[in-house]
Amino acid sequence: MVNEYDLLERLVIGALVLLGVALVLAVFGLVVLIALPFAIGYAIAKILFWLYGGIRHCFFPAEIKEPTEFERNFAEMQLEFAKKQREKKRLADEKEARKLKLERTPETALDSDWKEPEKEYELSGNLHLSSSLTNRQRNELYTLGYNVIKISPFGTSGAAIYWVKTRHNESKEHAFFCYILEAELRKYTDDIRMNATSGPDLVVNWKGKQFCFDVETGKSLSRQPDWLESKFAFYQREYDRSFILVTKRTLKYKYSRYGDVITRGKIKETLRQLFRRR
Repeated sequence: MVNEYDLLERLVIGALVLLGVALVLAVFGLVVLIALPFAIGYAIAKILFWLYGGIRHCFFPAEIKEPTEFERNFAEMQLEFAKKQREKKRLADEKEARKLKLERTPETALDSDWKEPEKEYELSGNLHLSSSLTNRQRNELYTLGYNVIKISPFGTSGAAIYWVKTRHNESKEHAFFCYILEAELRKYTDDIRMNATSGPDLVVNWKGKQFCFDVETGKSLSRQPDWLESKFAFYQREYDRSFILVTKRTLKYKYSRYGDVITRGKIKETLRQLFRRR
């Protein structure tokens, strides 16, 4: 049997524990009851203050602060940089405009020691030496959209001025050498086909053989290397000989992997050897 004193002791301890728990709950509840109104009040005050600030900003905008010295210096630097950029762009635009004007303006001053020819020849071709033209013919070519280019056809003499007609998005340099190559090929055959949009620039039929010629200015070398690879591989398969005329000597070794490369100085010699041995 449990001793009555032990039982009494247990009852007293249990009562004290229950009393302690009740006191803790009571204190916690009291704290919550006291703090809750303050928390709600604080939240309401924050909302009201935010609304007040928004309304005040709408009706009474804040005064602009005086910029600091650093902000003023930074703003001046930005303005100066923008001014320099505008000036740089203006000079570039003027340079480009002068370049275009030089390329398209039919001025006799473009030719040194130019004299008006006594007779006019018929303007039936796509390439004309400027010194052989009269002023009337120059103006006519200008109206027809011809471009002016100063260049040496074979690199063996000083540069002369030519009027050249371009096709589609073709550059005047590319068009010039296509016509020069055509003129040299016609010394050997008239069976020549010029392509303006697809295929080699020129295709020549000669005694049952087909030769193709492509003029390269170097622009496609970095832009479309894969396309160049497939294009010249196709030419190698389809034609008996494939020739590449590069407009600059520095391009010779860059195109040598694609076929037989010709520079402007070797055009006549290459064609002479090509047609003599067949």
